[in-house]
Amino acid sequence: MVPATPITLLAGPQASLTLALTTSIAGSAASAFWVLRRWDASRPAAAIGGAVYGFSPALLNSVAAVLPLVPLPYRTAPVPPVPAGWQAAFARLRLAPGARVLVVPVPLVTNTKPMRWQATTGEPATLIGGYILGPGTTGQAVFNLGATQDAAVDLNETSIGGGHARAVAGSAPAAVRSALASWRPAAVVAVTNRSSRLAQFLTRLLGRPAFYVGRVLAWRR
Repeated sequence: MVPATPITLLAGPQASLTLALTTSIAGSAASAFWVLRRWDASRPAAAIGGAVYGFSPALLNSVAAVLPLVPLPYRTAPVPPVPAGWQAAFARLRLAPGARVLVVPVPLVTNTKPMRWQATTGEPATLIGGYILGPGTTGQAVFNLGATQDAAVDLNETSIGGGHARAVAGSAPAAVRSALASWRPAAVVAVTNRSSRLAQFLTRLLGRPAFYVGRVLAWRR
């Protein structure tokens, strides 16, 4: 909408759309008033007719129907700091271009920090994990990683000592082993300390780490 361009430039598209929706009601009422006056209706009659048209249920419902489409600004959040040793670890791994890396915690919709670390540093080039919005077991849309979702959640629970941590730490579960076979990572990088439950679990699963730097343990596969 060209007349709202200055508002869009100054305050953004949300402000200009909100203004357009708000003024459309008054504008419709005023237009109906002048049309009725053009047809020689008296001022009181034209005012009543304009109000009935401008504030009619049909017009108000039309405006209400598009209000949910008004874009809302994204909430800002502080950028999580890159873990100590993150870039040094990838420099020491010397992975082939595009090599797949499993980072623990695994990036999921409930934990996007690894994706932010990747965006900040460019490492790793290929990050295992993420999420999609797709149909769940009940047919409802859910954020999910797919068949390896449970294993990723187990690893993340172990990394924070959550509800599943005791069951996961007891032995290497079949779900995690199966997920590793599916993911086929060239390296596993865990952001933790050497004495953590996660480090102990991954050591039982993968053997001793290749090295430890900062807060990062790394295994070559």
